[in-house]
Amino acid sequence: ITVSEGLRQACLALGADPDRVHTIYQGIDRTLFWQRDRDEARSRLRLTPSVPTFVWVGRMVDVKRVDLLLEAVARLHRRGRRLKLYLLGDGPCEEAWRELTHYLGIEVVVEFVGPVRQEHLADWYSAADAPVLCSKSEGLPNVLRESLACGTPFVATDVGSIREIADPSYSIVVEPGDATALAEA
Repeated sequence: ITVSEGLRQACLALGADPDRVHTIYQGIDRTLFWQRDRDEARSRLRLTPSVPTFVWVGRMVDVKRVDLLLEAVARLHRRGRRLKLYLLGDGPCEEAWRELTHYLGIEVVVEFVGPVRQEHLADWYSAADAPVLCSKSEGLPNVLRESLACGTPFVATDVGSIREIADPSYSIVVEPGDATALAEA
């Protein structure tokens, strides 16, 4: 049993019998993740209503490439773009990413929120213009699936099985490692 077609294909590439490998997608808790009003979600979180808002959610580890996201935000900030990025989570790279935020001069647009309980994530997804996932490796991320369940489009790097849930009508997928493409997306 795999949780995405991409993982199924990886199993088949290793020589597994196709009749014995099946994809069963994980479910989303629809009592937690459903579409909310953006303005109301921003009000509950005390976010500025008119500023484009982006969220990143996850464990702060190197594979997540938040450094790339910070570079993309710095490019936009230098061009005078108004935006706010909220980083939800913690982990061993947090201090380095805080230092990079300072080095890039984007402390005014980046906020390290810390860990957020699952029952509060829906407000963050709903309040955001988009969550951004910039990993160099993923499977089929719950972050993006939960965001879609909340009616919020996403921006992500083209890794793992993300294309299985990506559609140009509600997502932008970019090559991994490209801060310029991420900023444009």
